[in-house]
Amino acid sequence: MNGLPPDFDPRFFVGRRLDSITTAEFTTFLSFDGDIVVSKPRGFDDGYENVIGQSVVTAKVEWPGTVILDFGANEVIVLAEDESPYESYSIVGPSVAVYV
Repeated sequence: MNGLPPDFDPRFFVGRRLDSITTAEFTTFLSFDGDIVVSKPRGFDDGYENVIGQSVVTAKVEWPGTVILDFGANEVIVLAEDESPYESYSIVGPSVAVYV
């Protein structure tokens, strides 16, 4: 798609707890405290159950379109841009709205 905005800083994720994971037919929604929601296409087994209730320790960007959320203890969520013409993921919250 379009990659991340050049001024995108993912550090607002640090300290945020992953409260819930909701799956729909084609989409997974990751809900963090602070009203931050990440949506991404549903994978066969995303394996996110291990980080429910955990907080993000570090968050970084690998340009042009990947966000890595590290929960510690080798538990990470990678939001990666793919080559499809469709949205790879979105991050929406009180002070952010990013569609990649």
